[in-house]
Order: sequence, then C-alpha cells, then structure tokens
Amino acid sequence: MLPKFKSAGEDKIGKFFASEKIHFLYEHPLALVDEQEQIRIWYPDFFLPKLNIVVEYLGMKGKDEYDRAVARKTKLFRALRINFIYVTPQRLERPDWPHYIITKILEIMDSKGSEYHKLKDLSKK
Repeated sequence: MLPKFKSAGEDKIGKFFASEKIHFLYEHPLALVDEQEQIRIWYPDFFLPKLNIVVEYLGMKGKDEYDRAVARKTKLFRALRINFIYVTPQRLERPDWPHYIITKILEIMDSKGSEYHKLKDLSKK
C-alpha cells in the first residue's frame, strides 16, 4: 500500500516508482551532520535505499525561504556526498519526466560504477 503523499507532485513520483517496482521509502528519517557540526534529522521526500539516492520534489520552488532551504540542503548533500535528484513542478509537466528521473539515477550509478571498475582494475595489479 502506498503512503499518503503530501502533494500531487510527490504522488505522481511515488506512483511512478511503485508502478516500476523501484523500492522507495517516503519521508524516511535521515540523520545528517550539518555545517555547524550538529546532528539533524531530515526527511527527504523519497529515499531509494537499494541505490542510496535521495529524490526531492521541489514543489514550492520560487519562494525565497524555500529556495534558501534548498540551497542549504544542496550544499550539505554535496559536502556529505549524498546522491540526490531534484524534480521541479515544471519537469513533471513534461511528458518525458519519468525518463529524466531514470536518466539521473543511471548517471549516479554510472559514476559509482566507474569507481568500482577503477578499484577492480587496481586489485588486479
């Protein structure tokens, strides 16, 4: 059974993941150490545990306080090397939005794969 999503955009993304049998956790707590070295609990919209990727729907993009929070989150995710994908309402209006998400997931996994292959090659030396 699907969770009760907080927005139409999240509902659309969640139903897509479910229909494609992509395992996700909705608003699963994630403990992070922020820029002040404080432990914070964040609740990303979607966490893909098998892939270790966060997917965030930016439903209020364009509002100052929200955009500042997204910028902070982006900086923190990058600093902590958390793989993330942002999806905007404008993106969800396009018919190819599922392809966009899948492409972003594959880009992340390919970057991980290149490290894997490099390590595998090093192990043979």
